[in-house]
Amino acid sequence: MLLAENVPVLPLYTALEPYVLQLFGAIITLFGAYVTTQVHKWMGMTVDQTAEQTIEATAMNAATSVLAKLEGPISHLAIPVSSPLVAEGVEYLITHAPAAINQLNFTPTMLREIVLSKLGMAQVMAHDSPRQTIAKGS
Repeated sequence: MLLAENVPVLPLYTALEPYVLQLFGAIITLFGAYVTTQVHKWMGMTVDQTAEQTIEATAMNAATSVLAKLEGPISHLAIPVSSPLVAEGVEYLITHAPAAINQLNFTPTMLREIVLSKLGMAQVMAHDSPRQTIAKGS
């Protein structure tokens, strides 16, 4: 009968190390999510997703409305935060979603940043649109 007193476990550990680390990471992530959920419940913190979705949709409508008024190619147009286009988008947002803005306590600076980001998204989406192609051809 053959008995080994010293069996090296390093090759086994080396082979299992990535899986053990992934499992440990998943357990830590789940524990963190559970703790966060419990803290939110305990403190009574809730996020009104309806108000957020209203602001997101209205800001996108504001951006497309503002960009629709422009002529020529818009895909490479640089729009600074202080642009009248951003101000017009913010006014649209304030006019069409006042309850959601008040509910989430958004400041004018936050609204400018939201509108500016949506203007960028609308520019990217307009890059291949028929309107953009016609503008390039004229």
